[in-house]
Amino acid sequence: MIKPNIGTVWAALACLLLLACSEEAPPADTTAAAEPALTHILLQADWYAEPEHGGFYQALVKGYYREAGLDVEILPLSAMTSIYAVVGGGQAEMGMGTSDNLLIARAQGVPLKAVLPYFQHDPQGIMVHREAGITELQQLNGRDVMISPILHYVDFLDKGLGIKVNMLPVDGGVGRFVADKQFAQQAFLTSEPWVAMQGGADPVVLPFWDTGYDPYRLVFTSEEFASEQPQAVRAFIEASKRGWQSFLSEDRSEVYALIASLNPVQTTESMDWSFGKMQEYQLGLGHPEHNETLGQLSRQRLDTQIQQLQQINLLAKPITT
Repeated sequence: MIKPNIGTVWAALACLLLLACSEEAPPADTTAAAEPALTHILLQADWYAEPEHGGFYQALVKGYYREAGLDVEILPLSAMTSIYAVVGGGQAEMGMGTSDNLLIARAQGVPLKAVLPYFQHDPQGIMVHREAGITELQQLNGRDVMISPILHYVDFLDKGLGIKVNMLPVDGGVGRFVADKQFAQQAFLTSEPWVAMQGGADPVVLPFWDTGYDPYRLVFTSEEFASEQPQAVRAFIEASKRGWQSFLSEDRSEVYALIASLNPVQTTESMDWSFGKMQEYQLGLGHPEHNETLGQLSRQRLDTQIQQLQQINLLAKPITT
């Protein structure tokens, strides 16, 4: 964000004073108060519109953001670019990501701050066929797995746990999985299994959090925006939490209609299935027995993540929470 030139500011103030004193200035309209300007926030999503973003879309369609003085625009991911660089560089006010990637970006000098963890646990894992009899990630040692090397879970499996997989290039689909009962691939617990089931497969997903590597899924902003617009950040947090609480417990039909219009592959049936998995794994509200709740960040968990990232040499410099 470019800060205004001081001389320009004083010139503008001088012009305003001159206009105020001018006899030719039109009289002020006192019949109606001007509507307060809304603060625009571009929220860069990490994928196309989907139920996993439902709370943000709920806050949008229910008007919670506007009530909070915000004009929020949710931009679906259209290119595989670094959302952390986009937000850090000021091209978007906020972005969706994970706490491990956020910590790595901060260690690299990208000035970012966590705003709101909307999932207490990242639903990434490895999808296998039930018939394969694989029940734990350790059984993948030495096996072919279609997985992106940029996922830091891979580094933790390898350097942290000694589980070495033969990485196959990600093709963005589940066709190979459906055709091969021994095939394994990365998956969101709330997404790819549904697609595989439509092809006749019986998938099981082994979540990465079983290894103890357990990032949050969160929204982050730049340190500059947080410093210059603290009220907007607080308003975004409260309106988003309100949206998620509504999405998780109230009618979702408006959001489903909006998501389907933005991403036609989403159907009511598929979105209901994804929502069911979000509830089954308590992704949004967390596990009360672990003192988790919507929007909570645990310093202990973040410190553990920092230690894990240091263990596998992914932090460019030491950082603290």
